[in-house]
Amino acid sequence: MKKTLFFLTFLLSAAFVQAQSAEEIVAKHLAATGGDNWAKINTIKMEAIIAAEVAAGMNIRWSMTAIRDKAARMDVSVMNMSQISVVKGNSGWSTNPFAGKTDPEPMENVL
Repeated sequence: MKKTLFFLTFLLSAAFVQAQSAEEIVAKHLAATGGDNWAKINTIKMEAIIAAEVAAGMNIRWSMTAIRDKAARMDVSVMNMSQISVVKGNSGWSTNPFAGKTDPEPMENVL
């Protein structure tokens, strides 16, 4: 009898439960965390120092700056050499001293 009652309760409750779409879940999360404020942010900068496991004491410095709908720049520095990548609109350029390319070169397939 208890199993039958549990099963009927389960079936009735399942009839009233509605699944949420991913969009609804994200919208609720943004609303709960002050999502309106994200629209006010126009520039973001991130920096990190990464410890390389292959060489003790060697650090990789990484930074990225992005301006909403305009441009982005990323720098990676290792052993006093810096790789730089810059994107603005549909174009960009980069240097890669690790591959022997120290002069800026146009980037292909930016978007």
